[in-house]
Amino acid sequence: MDENRLFARVFGTGIPTVLIHGNHGSGYTFAMILPEIMKEFQVILPDMPGFGSGPPMSEFFENDPLESVAYVEEILKALKISTAILGGHSLGGLISLLTALDRPSIVRALVLIDSFVDYHERPEGLRRFQGSYPFPHNPNIDAEIGDACDDGKSVNWYNWFDVSGRIQEIHIPVLEMMGEANPDTNDLFEKWLIEKRSIVPFNWVTKRILGGAHFIHIEQPEKVLDELLPFLRSINPYKGSMKCQVIH
Repeated sequence: MDENRLFARVFGTGIPTVLIHGNHGSGYTFAMILPEIMKEFQVILPDMPGFGSGPPMSEFFENDPLESVAYVEEILKALKISTAILGGHSLGGLISLLTALDRPSIVRALVLIDSFVDYHERPEGLRRFQGSYPFPHNPNIDAEIGDACDDGKSVNWYNWFDVSGRIQEIHIPVLEMMGEANPDTNDLFEKWLIEKRSIVPFNWVTKRILGGAHFIHIEQPEKVLDELLPFLRSINPYKGSMKCQVIH
């Protein structure tokens, strides 16, 4: 992949931590949790092709999920990074999980933010946060979610992302955070607990984020950080200075 067709923002120093946005989004979706993470870790926020400031999305890219894996790998190569913690929200979590399965040598640990292992069962898209809460909406948060979701097209990549039968291949630490009020992932989550949880390695930890639906890192950033930061520190404690660079 041509280096000139890559885009990622890089903040901080320390163990590289890649966070991949979901459908409709860009690296901007992590703005509310970025300041705390970058105090201790190098945070890499790619904009995937067709999203945000990323390059145009080719038809080949859109139809092959492994192209998203290759894109992430090329960003790490451009930054001269051999291994990183990989994570993402929703579709970004699926890309991270597939990368860990397809390129295990470059992934040290996984962070799944309201993502799932077998989205192929979902009949609908991901933008069902409106009206999905059992508690009052915060208009400011709804506006933040809206802003974060206007940076790209919707791609039905989850139709190709059934990796539920390969979970036993994951031998690295995994932090999975699920929003309690997302009706779609809740249904799949409960089914997964009953049918498939027994195959998950011991180092796969699932946390429920109270008061959040699908965009938990925007709706409940402090609660997400309460789970995320200790997990990242457990991989490799490091505290570095804050810097920013952009690759494109």
